Amino acid sequence: MAEVRPLWERIPHRPSAEEIEQADRIQQVHADWVREHADEMPFDSEGRRAGSDYPLHYVDVEASGEALDDLKWQIGPA
Repeated sequence: MAEVRPLWERIPHRPSAEEIEQADRIQQVHADWVREHADEMPFDSEGRRAGSDYPLHYVDVEASGEALDDLKWQIGPA
């Protein structure tokens, strides 16, 4: 039988101010990148199930390797 860990070990920690700042920066870089590259990516919703979140993420899904490399470069090291 699997060991049951104490509740405090199963609850995710609250992010530090630094982690929140880093996440906010990454979100802003991603949003800017999406705006910059949205017109380059085809929007092909054919074959997607109803209610899919494809319209929210199609730029990420359809991005070229070069565009994704650009995003990775802008985000920088983790």
